[in-house]
Amino acid sequence: MRHEAGQGTKSGTQTMARVEKSIEIQAPIAVVQGVIWDFARYPDFVPHLEDVEVLWTEGETRRVHFNVNLFRRIGYTLDLRRDEGKGLVWTLAEGPFQRNEGGWALEALGPDRTRATYHIDARLSAFIPRFIEDRLIAQSLPETLEAFRDEAQRRALSAATPKG
Repeated sequence: MRHEAGQGTKSGTQTMARVEKSIEIQAPIAVVQGVIWDFARYPDFVPHLEDVEVLWTEGETRRVHFNVNLFRRIGYTLDLRRDEGKGLVWTLAEGPFQRNEGGWALEALGPDRTRATYHIDARLSAFIPRFIEDRLIAQSLPETLEAFRDEAQRRALSAATPKG
């Protein structure tokens, strides 16, 4: 995992983080894509995510509002664009960030195995204590990636299990 964090201004009122991390998932790329595009179900499996609301959909783009709670509740809205079979990218629509851009890049490692790479470049506009930033990056990101992996593997196994 790559991580850079630091103060963005002389006054120390901005925090910036760039993170990229990959995880291998025992599931076909289509299943992984389905999980990362299924925003309404995120609160069922993503740690610290309280609720999600899809505000609008236009083709392969959705505007989605997220509420997370990690020491305090933070709400933000992203515009997310799907690139079928390759992942998705997002940009900030509104929230307590000066910048929040990122995405998921998917790579098939075989018919039933996918490498999912998560990347984010975020800059908070309000001062956030360093221990919160460290917790977000050091603990929350791996938990989140594992949650997506576990959900994709659960869905792949469920789809492969004969119903009868």
